[in-house]
This record gives sequence, C-alpha cells and structure tokens, in this order.
Amino acid sequence: KVFFTDHLGGKWQCSGSAVNSNGKDTVFTAGHCVYGTAGGELPAGETWHSNWMFVPDYNDGSEPFGQWPACQLWTLINYFNSQDWGDDIGAGVACTNASGQHLVNVVGGQGFAWNFGQNLDVFDFGYPSAQDSGLVLQECDGTEFAGTDFASTSGIPCNFTEGSSGGPWLAFFGGTFGDVNGVNSFTDSNFPGYIFSPYFGNNADNLFNAVANL
Repeated sequence: KVFFTDHLGGKWQCSGSAVNSNGKDTVFTAGHCVYGTAGGELPAGETWHSNWMFVPDYNDGSEPFGQWPACQLWTLINYFNSQDWGDDIGAGVACTNASGQHLVNVVGGQGFAWNFGQNLDVFDFGYPSAQDSGLVLQECDGTEFAGTDFASTSGIPCNFTEGSSGGPWLAFFGGTFGDVNGVNSFTDSNFPGYIFSPYFGNNADNLFNAVANL
C-alpha cells in the first residue's frame, strides 16, 4: 500500500509493488501515484507528491515490515509532460531503513516483464477503496487485451476502484512471485467492470533501467 500527501495537505492512497533490481529499493506504481493531478482528482497545481510512503504487506492497519519512505520519485517524461494514460507508470526509490537494509532484501521483490504480447494471463493486486475500505489486499485475474480507447494500454476484467492504482499485474505468477507486466491505472466508462494499465513496452523498461541501480 502507498500513502502520500498532495500540495494542499490532502491525504491519498495508492498501491505498489517492490521490484527486484540491482539497487534493491525499487517500488513500481502508477505515474499518477507519484506526480500530477490524476486526471483532475487531485488539486490543480499538483506536481510531485510528498510524504510518499510504501507499506509492504499492509493489512487492516498492520504494518509487518514497517514503513519505507521514498528518497526519490520517478515517472516517464511523456507522463510528466502530458499525463497520458499510456505512460501512467511511476516508481519510488525507497530509502534504506534505520538498520541500513534495502527494501528487497527485507521483503523480496517481483520480477519485471516487458514487450510481451497483450494476451498474458495476469494476477492483479491492489487496495481498492470500495472493497473493505482499502484496508485489505484484493486480487483479480484475467487475460490481457489491447485497450481501444487509449493508445498503448491493456485491459483485464476487474472491478477495482481508486486506491488500487499502481497495484501490480503479475504475469507468470507462482503464488508468491511473478513478473510485473502492468499497473492499475484507470477505468473506462465504455468498458464497465474492467481496469486498464499502460502497456509495458520499451517505455516501461526505460523507467526500470533508470531506477534499477539507485
């Protein structure tokens, strides 16, 4: 689960996942969970979010692995400039904890998959606010398909709502670990009961490579 504050002091929640990298501190999420107004849901004038905190395995107030603030926030330059849904990917670089430990060395990290066909079976995780008030991790699963209303997007059947944004779509999931191949980004009134992610192609790989060694 991800918590952050907007520039007017409002409190918000998203979802995210630790991803294995050389630096062992990468958290993948949605671009609007690190920057911007989330299509107008956050106050006008919002830029980078503040007080950004990743809480792995959060469950109804329990924080078994503690809180991991971000030392850096990243998103794609295309999302930074235009906030297009097809580039709605973000990352937090977690600070080491008080013992000097890196995030992935404490909680583990998912793999990363990009440039696959848009027909993978994925398991989708997040904390949608409309289910158990966003206090409990929820799961959907389905087969990806290419989005039609927005370029470079993928969809799956899932009734997740706000709060699930940034939660990982895990391909090749074995029950504990898989490969992040998408993140919850937006719903579309033309496709009720579905949720969409940016397609994880070269842009997603570029973001991963930019933060992998930090």
